[in-house]
Amino acid sequence: MQLAKQTRLGQIFKTKLSVKRQRKREGQTFSRMGEVLSAMPLVQAFGREKYEEEKFDDVTSQTLQESIRLSRLQAAANRSSEIVTTLSMAAAVVTANFTNSISSNRQ
Repeated sequence: MQLAKQTRLGQIFKTKLSVKRQRKREGQTFSRMGEVLSAMPLVQAFGREKYEEEKFDDVTSQTLQESIRLSRLQAAANRSSEIVTTLSMAAAVVTANFTNSISSNRQ
């Protein structure tokens, strides 16, 4: 039971960190988009469209990687929860069956 708690807490901690990183990157992405859109005439005047596009693609690819990582962490947490629930139910059934068999042997 202790191992299950530690595993679950570790997954929750990793998930929270991943969510923080993702939110930070999303904020940076939106901030960057706002800057580029407000300075669009200047970007066009200096021919920096390709540079800005590459920079934006880099940031969005990092956000995508973090989203994938977060999805995997959440899937692992769900699997762990299901395993712990199933094992707990199995232990309850075995205990009830064992108790029942002891009671029937006494009679």
